[in-house]
Amino acid sequence: MNPKKLGAVRPRVLVVDDDGTMRATCCALLENDFEVESAQSGAEAMALLQGTRFDGLCTDHKMPGMPGLELVVEATKLANPPSPVVGTAYSESALRDRTAETPPFLLLVKPYNPLALIELVRRAQELGSIRRELVPSVESEPPSTD
Repeated sequence: MNPKKLGAVRPRVLVVDDDGTMRATCCALLENDFEVESAQSGAEAMALLQGTRFDGLCTDHKMPGMPGLELVVEATKLANPPSPVVGTAYSESALRDRTAETPPFLLLVKPYNPLALIELVRRAQELGSIRRELVPSVESEPPSTD
């Protein structure tokens, strides 16, 4: 069932890649299942994230300026952070570059199968939905009197 045809609200995903061809390809692959916007840099992505709520963030790892993992760290500081997928041709580098402040993310190793991209973005969005449902219930619990 295609939500686009039913008029249902579709999850919003931000695709970030400095390579225009890769960015356009990712957007084209995702647009049947998601509302997709794109940015060519981490700085441009942060400007969009600060003004618009996104359910998912699909970013390249190696980019000039703000790399993908730094973008993920900054994006998760927002009130309603998107769930991240980081794409890279250097899987070991992405894991090595991770710091204690880097939040969990799904890793997509290039070259990838187009269906893998769609599935990982969908899973990230689902995990984000679960997190948003659980976080308010944890915050609303009364403080312990122990």
